[in-house]
Amino acid sequence: MVTATQGISETTRQFEAAFARGDAAGVAACYTDDAAILAPDVPMMTGKQAAQDYWQGGIDMGIKSVSLKTVNLEDKGDTAIDTGTVVAVIQPPGGQSMEASAKFVVIWKRQADGSWKMAVDCFNWDAPMG
Repeated sequence: MVTATQGISETTRQFEAAFARGDAAGVAACYTDDAAILAPDVPMMTGKQAAQDYWQGGIDMGIKSVSLKTVNLEDKGDTAIDTGTVVAVIQPPGGQSMEASAKFVVIWKRQADGSWKMAVDCFNWDAPMG
């Protein structure tokens, strides 16, 4: 059986790779079917389609890559609580590239196939965006 640390690391790399490709569906594939996304300045969203729509908007506004770093991971069996930091590279259409940092709390759930997916994703930026 894949450990929480191994499975979360694998899914995190898939999440980062999907952003690098500009693939919002690939980003959404890292979430559970009923995931809750608690992003700044918008109401709570639920489900993979909502995740895909939200992250497509981010890709469209210029998010080119994200790099996630776990600071603390609490393994609770089939659930894990992950806190960490994010650095996003953003280049708005016609604008200059910049980096933005954020922090997150993610609740992960082990899936029937042994993979780990995000069930709750809560994050906010360290400084106002624009």
